[in-house]
Amino acid sequence: MSCLSYRSTSRPSGGSPPPCVRRARHPQVGDLDLHSEKLTADGTGGLTLVVFHAEPGSRSAELLDILGSLAAPRSDAARAPAEEP
Repeated sequence: MSCLSYRSTSRPSGGSPPPCVRRARHPQVGDLDLHSEKLTADGTGGLTLVVFHAEPGSRSAELLDILGSLAAPRSDAARAPAEEP
């Protein structure tokens, strides 16, 4: 099951393949504009890895940082119940 919904927009660019920007809506942080790149490796039978990233310094980059902090494991001290005197 996916938590993200995507909408693609292509932007023309010189002789290289057009970069793809996708808008993803995450239920906890909202809309993210993510750039994508496709990477392939020889000898993998056509396996393609798609990497999504936000523009550095953008609002989407800030939201990804927030999302990362929400998913980060808490320290043992934060998980342990407080001891009463």
